[in-house]
Amino acid sequence: MFKNRWKTAFIILFAAVILTLAGIVGFYQYYFPESEIAKLSNERNKEESFETTFSIQMKKDELNETINRELEKYSDKQENIEYSVNLNELATFQGYVTIFDRKVDFFLKFEPQVQPNGDLLLKEKSFQIGLFELPSDKVLSFIKKQASLPPEITIDSDEGTIYMAVSDLELKNDMRLKARSFDLPNDEIIFDAYYPIN
Repeated sequence: MFKNRWKTAFIILFAAVILTLAGIVGFYQYYFPESEIAKLSNERNKEESFETTFSIQMKKDELNETINRELEKYSDKQENIEYSVNLNELATFQGYVTIFDRKVDFFLKFEPQVQPNGDLLLKEKSFQIGLFELPSDKVLSFIKKQASLPPEITIDSDEGTIYMAVSDLELKNDMRLKARSFDLPNDEIIFDAYYPIN
């Protein structure tokens, strides 16, 4: 009879340990889902091989003008929001949003990071609307819903990031781009131009 108590206690203890481990794994899986941006970057890395044909080096003001010219193509589709990009020490996404018939300025500051596949990931550093600093997840979610952005730009409001699929930009003659360096403090922006080899 004494052996059965130990056996029963061992089985209960073993079951409690297993349930606790399952609970921890479930908690981890639920609250820390796998990054969609990492998946996107890895998929693009596997899809194409390439041969670099030449490099393009730009200064911040040159790239700034190019980006804003491209964004103007989408500005006609906007109703309550207008935006532009300004490159300084950080990449600043700025503009105004209409709130109760009043145009209010906003500033989103990002740190650009070159991804292994040559795309850019912009990590949010601060957000200000009017004179208030607000949590970026709500603001990025609002911008994602309101702004008509090019398909190469993906906003992840939960992570506070904007993914720019530079390698998906369609250039003339099927040429593609990859970011090699995006060092704003040192004003060194380099892209590699290439033809995909499939």
